[in-house]
Amino acid sequence: MKFMFGKRWLSIFAILLLTLSNCSPTIGYALENMSESTSSSVISSAEETVSKSETTTEMSQSSEEIVEMKQAEENTETNRSDAPSSSQDLADNSEESVQKILHYEDEYVTADLNAYFGNGVENFSVTLPRMKNSGKWDSEREYVNQLSQYLVNQNLQPADVQQIEISDSQIVKEGYKPRLTVNFKTSLGLRGGLVTKENLRLVSTNTDGSLVFHDAEFHFDTTGTLIGLTYEGILGKDIHVVMVKPLAEKTTVTLGQYVQMQLDGYVLEEEEEQTASNVPLNARLKVKIFRSDASGIFTILSPIDSFREEKTFDVLSTWKPSFNLLGIESEKFDIVKMNYRQAHQSKTDSLMYFNGEFPVASFHQESGEEESNVLEIYLQNRMLEGTSMILGLRTRMLGYRSFSGFRSVTNATVSNSSVDQAHITQSKRIDYLGDGGNNPDTSVDDRIGTDTHELYRMYLDMTGTKEPFDTLIVVDRSTSMTDPMNSVDTQARYLAVYKALNGTAGRQGLLSKLVGFHPENQVAIVGFQGYPGYPSGDQDSTVIANWGRSTSVALSNIQPPYNNGTNYTAGLRTAGVVLDQNQSSRKKVMIFISDGVPTFAFVNGVRYGNGTISGNNPYYTRDWTLNYFNSWIGKYPKLPIYTLGISSEFGNSDNLSANPYVLNHMSSQTGGFYSHVADSQALERTLQKIVDDTKLSLVSINDQLSQYVSYYAEQPDVKVVQTNRQTGQVTTLYQNGAVTSQGVGILQSVTHTAVNASDSTGKVDLNFVDNFKIDDTYTYTISYNVKVTDRAYEEKRTSGYNAHGDSGTDYTGNSTSSGQAGFRSNKVASLTYIRNEQPYEKEYDHPVVQVDTRQFTLQKSDSKETNLLLENVRFELRLSDKKTVFASGETDSKGNITFTDLRRAKTYYLYETKAKDGYTLPEDPWTVDVAVDGTITIRDQLGYTVSKSGEQYRVVNHKLYQLPSTGGYGPAVYILLGVMVITLASYLFYEKRKQIA
Repeated sequence: MKFMFGKRWLSIFAILLLTLSNCSPTIGYALENMSESTSSSVISSAEETVSKSETTTEMSQSSEEIVEMKQAEENTETNRSDAPSSSQDLADNSEESVQKILHYEDEYVTADLNAYFGNGVENFSVTLPRMKNSGKWDSEREYVNQLSQYLVNQNLQPADVQQIEISDSQIVKEGYKPRLTVNFKTSLGLRGGLVTKENLRLVSTNTDGSLVFHDAEFHFDTTGTLIGLTYEGILGKDIHVVMVKPLAEKTTVTLGQYVQMQLDGYVLEEEEEQTASNVPLNARLKVKIFRSDASGIFTILSPIDSFREEKTFDVLSTWKPSFNLLGIESEKFDIVKMNYRQAHQSKTDSLMYFNGEFPVASFHQESGEEESNVLEIYLQNRMLEGTSMILGLRTRMLGYRSFSGFRSVTNATVSNSSVDQAHITQSKRIDYLGDGGNNPDTSVDDRIGTDTHELYRMYLDMTGTKEPFDTLIVVDRSTSMTDPMNSVDTQARYLAVYKALNGTAGRQGLLSKLVGFHPENQVAIVGFQGYPGYPSGDQDSTVIANWGRSTSVALSNIQPPYNNGTNYTAGLRTAGVVLDQNQSSRKKVMIFISDGVPTFAFVNGVRYGNGTISGNNPYYTRDWTLNYFNSWIGKYPKLPIYTLGISSEFGNSDNLSANPYVLNHMSSQTGGFYSHVADSQALERTLQKIVDDTKLSLVSINDQLSQYVSYYAEQPDVKVVQTNRQTGQVTTLYQNGAVTSQGVGILQSVTHTAVNASDSTGKVDLNFVDNFKIDDTYTYTISYNVKVTDRAYEEKRTSGYNAHGDSGTDYTGNSTSSGQAGFRSNKVASLTYIRNEQPYEKEYDHPVVQVDTRQFTLQKSDSKETNLLLENVRFELRLSDKKTVFASGETDSKGNITFTDLRRAKTYYLYETKAKDGYTLPEDPWTVDVAVDGTITIRDQLGYTVSKSGEQYRVVNHKLYQLPSTGGYGPAVYILLGVMVITLASYLFYEKRKQIA
């Protein structure tokens, strides 16, 4: 036999084939189409072997080129659908966009914007507003209030906020994140302490009004001064640099040797005097100290020219539209009087009491004027103890008792006592929108073909309760109570009080309302006067009715005796005795009614005063009464006092005899309110208001979402409703992104704030108007849509569910939460409310969500013997990039392998990575398509649908000698070919030896 190669060459060729079989399975791709007869035939000559080998190589190379071309086409399609990663990418894929760096510079800043723009765009500017007109100030005030609401939930507050305006922000092409760098030529003037990266935030506003906090880079020079910032993200009309500080319940300020003040926690104290160059957006509070060295008695009516201006402190500011003065004291001086003037106003008000809430105006005005709000404090050198007639504030700090209109929920704690838990009832429920049902509060599940399998709707509701309370009514029985209410309403004042307490035909009285409000409520009544004939004052007060549930009082007990003055302290002394007799745990309320100023007062148990309003008697008795009250109220720190002045002259004169100064002081110190009542109708309205004031005040509902759900911004359908618990009538308070006409006066705002945190995606806040009262009449509910996140899918696949839904967390007709495994929908959800001037926070239960995934089982068998099931065959399920491994595993003894947690509307690729010994290894994957409706379709390498047998998709493997027409062989071809060549070489060698022999 003639052969063109020697035995050595045949051996080398065989070894080469065996080597290639272990390192390059792709070379033999074309050989997979060989028939079984060809693969098993005997090679008759070396020339034929070489020819086949050369042909195989050419086919392999051609096949590789086809694969590479196909992959290149896929990559091109991917690049077309993805956002460009560079300017070159953008230039290749879009003729309408180009990456540019626009530069802007003025006297305050330089700025560079790196972004993708449409053709012809060159305009861009970044400016620091140096002045605020009234319209812009109102917008900024609203913005800061929204920001404050968000920060307060992190126990933070804005110390300073500086705005950076951006013009032509819409020029940035949608879908590409711009990068903005701003450098400051002059200081931003951030105030509130040391500026560090830790206490700075960069915030912008979404188109829906929600806040976006950016992960910005802040740049500082060697001295620690902020000189610039850089961030990537959305460009709005402006961004804000926010200096934050811990939120405090109150701010204590010491002004030199003069006074110490307690103000609400939103008042900020600077370390140094403020300067106009700082240009803050907040309001400034300047305190001026006036002092007199003269001896004698000074009062709030003393002329100001008796005092000299001694010192000014300009270190206070606030972001709120008002500030609260909670108390003031001086260790060295007597506080004589205080005046207050709002910025840009000409009128100066003389304060009737040294605490309360005061409106403020911003430092800047549209006209260019710059002015602070001014608080004037007038001091006198301390007089000897016991001889001072000055207001008794010099030795006792007025503690914080939550003044009307001031909210402070900073340090609210969640009480676990049964009494506290009874204040209010609330629930959180969830409805799965992918179950085919029709939720009545959203239209997202109404459209045919809409994919809702990842959507849920959250419901948070609350209902107030009526709590029992006992009321002590203290009534003035001085002779002036026989005077008419006014020139029109001529009935006697005491008679108007009597009718208001008892009621009239067809009109319920206060006593009936009080005991009818709750079955446990009790009422007591004390009367007071000042009888000149008994200097000891032991006849100046009496108990008209002790604690009980009586709905009427005798007229004779209300009618004043003849020729009596007014002794507030006598009424307070007896009121204390009656209060001490009531040992119940119920809330206590006191109503104090008078038609005049005190004309008698107890000092160290001795009655002083002459019972008249002539001369200096009103001044002396006022100060004595205030001193007595300040000492008396310390025993009843939780007693709100509501004071009523039922004289038409009260408050209409600068004369102290008609000034309700003491009544104002008594109510403001205790969380009640003073009301001037000029007629009987106003008296009844005021008494009804007092009843309403005993109800709970609702502040807010806050839902901080977990990392497993996000606010469905595409269609949140946020809705707030009020449901009458008796009639079932539902009233919509908020819908379509706005408060409805029915919601005005109830709701303040509904906001969503996105956050980028490891344990939360954002929060939804429902804020009620200040001092909004609730009872058990209505239930208030907020609902909105959420979507499960990628984090939920990933954790379900790797770790499984980590929680179970709390009981009662399913919406009507839903069954996915209560007791079910899943992920919590919220990190924490809470309700904030005020009871007895004390803030409370109560947490909601936790619903859970699940991810709706699919799974399939693959069964591997022999291509000929289908009952021969192949185990230990390894597979990898990869994502759409064909590289990232989603899951992997090997077939079991029955040839089965199951892949779980596949997401809808996704495509996966199934690779066989290890064949069973003796079987070929396909190189191309199977395609696994999961449709939106969850249907799974598997296609083989030629695009044919893989049939399903029962619950399994059946795929086959071919033995090495079977050489099927489809599928890959791996190294089997080369092993077989190498063995054949070696056999042939051995045969030729044997024949050659025979010839030689």
